[in-house]
Amino acid sequence: MTTSEVISETDSKEEQKAETNPAEEELKKQEKEEAKRLAAEEEKKKQEAEAQRLAEEKAARLAAEQERIQKEEEGKAIAAEEERKKQEAAAQAAAEAQLQASNVYYKNCDAVRAAGADPIRKGEPGYSKKLDRDGDGIACDR
Repeated sequence: MTTSEVISETDSKEEQKAETNPAEEELKKQEKEEAKRLAAEEEKKKQEAEAQRLAEEKAARLAAEQERIQKEEEGKAIAAEEERKKQEAAAQAAAEAQLQASNVYYKNCDAVRAAGADPIRKGEPGYSKKLDRDGDGIACDR
């Protein structure tokens, strides 16, 4: 091989390298872009997963808060119902006591004094006109 052939062959190899270098560079550039795209997709998936996790946590907190409020309201309703029953029972007991008190009958003033209820004013249980001799509205006052 002659010197000119060697030089020509060397030039030919360099030209091939120059020709393949842009192709290799383009391939490397595409690989880098693909890697960036994949990294961006992975980051997007992570962000979406984090957003989903946060949304689930928020939904769970809201559900727990609603359950707590519902239980609190049920407790208040039960307490109100118990209070209403107590008031109803007290009113019924007072009505019974009033009824019993209004049914009081004394045969005479000696019976009134024996019961420790003297004197009896008009409108009080046990008052009777027959026990009020002077008609002043106070029975067994002597």
